[in-house]
Amino acid sequence: MALYRVLAPLKTVEELDEMLQDVDHNAQALGMSDFADGHVDPPGMFADEVLLLEAWSAGQRLQAELEEMQACPGCQIPAYDWNGVCAVHG
Repeated sequence: MALYRVLAPLKTVEELDEMLQDVDHNAQALGMSDFADGHVDPPGMFADEVLLLEAWSAGQRLQAELEEMQACPGCQIPAYDWNGVCAVHG
């Protein structure tokens, strides 16, 4: 976010949008990785950055859901054996 703020006056709106998307995706990926590694607290450097905290938390939720679905017997049934929709996860 610091780099974004420094470069903001020098970039176009499109470039700034792309930078924010990159920041968001990276924070979400870190949240997923942290969840998989058992880390439940966000990085300290995210403390005052709402965008980063929200993206990191979204990554945590996504990874939790992915792990739940990987362990779900209903999600593991091959699509050709049923209608393709898990009764629990849809």
